[in-house]
Amino acid sequence: MSAWYVFSALGFYPVNPASTQYVVGAPFFEKITIRLPAGAAAGGVGGEEHELVITAPGAPTMPFVKSLTVDGMAVEKAILTHEQIVGASLIAFEMADEPQEWATV
Repeated sequence: MSAWYVFSALGFYPVNPASTQYVVGAPFFEKITIRLPAGAAAGGVGGEEHELVITAPGAPTMPFVKSLTVDGMAVEKAILTHEQIVGASLIAFEMADEPQEWATV
């Protein structure tokens, strides 16, 4: 349960541990930096150690996701893949204080 809570606080969590998809939720923090080890992507082979920054300005007081980008590319569905997460440098949430239409279609 503690791993689920940590993922949820980041703004996404795995619903099915056998899947590579993570459902997007509302992050708890405005900014978090995670250091990912070399080999985090591509089945643990290759890649370099890098930092993943997750930003969500206003998250503590604005609980609704207005938009989401991964390295500047818009995400239209409330799903991220493992490859997107471990390969990214920046996951940026735009938050709102009222429900939004983002990812409802």
